[in-house]
Amino acid sequence: MQFFKSNTLLIDNKPYKALLIPLYSAIFPEEYSAENVNDDALGPKGELRLYLGKLADADDIPYFVKRHPFGQPFIKPSHSQWDFYSKIVHHL
Repeated sequence: MQFFKSNTLLIDNKPYKALLIPLYSAIFPEEYSAENVNDDALGPKGELRLYLGKLADADDIPYFVKRHPFGQPFIKPSHSQWDFYSKIVHHL
């Protein structure tokens, strides 16, 4: 299998790590904490697990992610700190 933006997903809890990849090619769940005993994101009916189950049937990852947002928002021009992040993007 070859990896393309249409079939590859980055999962990270830090949205800034996706600044240089195509928009909607990532999701950003809230950070895991071992102290949070109620976190069942990957449990049988966990929010992340259910989301990934639906995503597995999608033909186009960015299309699915755009229409079904999950977790923290992307950093894009409408982001409150875009001035800071855009300098990084333009520098790289």
